[in-house]
Amino acid sequence: MAGLDPKFRINLEKVTVLIVDGNKPGVDILRQLFSGFGVRTLIRAETGAEARQIASEQEVNLVVCNDLLPDMTGYEFIRWLRRSRIEPNAFTPVILTSGHTKRSMVNEARDTGANFVIAKPISTKVLLERVVFVAREARPFLESGDYLGPDRRFHDKGPPQTGGRRRGDPAPEVVAEPAPDEDVEVKRAGA
Repeated sequence: MAGLDPKFRINLEKVTVLIVDGNKPGVDILRQLFSGFGVRTLIRAETGAEARQIASEQEVNLVVCNDLLPDMTGYEFIRWLRRSRIEPNAFTPVILTSGHTKRSMVNEARDTGANFVIAKPISTKVLLERVVFVAREARPFLESGDYLGPDRRFHDKGPPQTGGRRRGDPAPEVVAEPAPDEDVEVKRAGA
């Protein structure tokens, strides 16, 4: 994901963020970050049960959930949120935070319907980039088997602007061809 343009502006003052985390120092850091981004309405839930209650009663625009909660995992909460079909919160972007971001955990978060996983300690820049991405790139929601959540595929925006080749292709070898008016001497091997 490309960095943000320094001239880019986003107004988050009317956004409601639900922070689901039982760790008070972690929540305090998130509150400071979101306050710095201009968010004025922050709701804190210490447990998954409390977060379920809030999501059932109040509309939120973004959920930031820790992977470990006192009464359940963040994955269980996200799965519940997506399957709850509570309008509009079932379709709210969710960012999962975790102290451990092994590939299997990232895959599990993706498969439960999280939009992103952010490793702790959380960088201001990374958090803002993820928030802006989910605000700009609203991915369609899909239901397939037991999955309900944002389209997990990141769509290719076409070939890179350099060279016109596919991203996975190796760089072409540079072959110097003689100019048409140059005399070229061709020798056979052993001659």
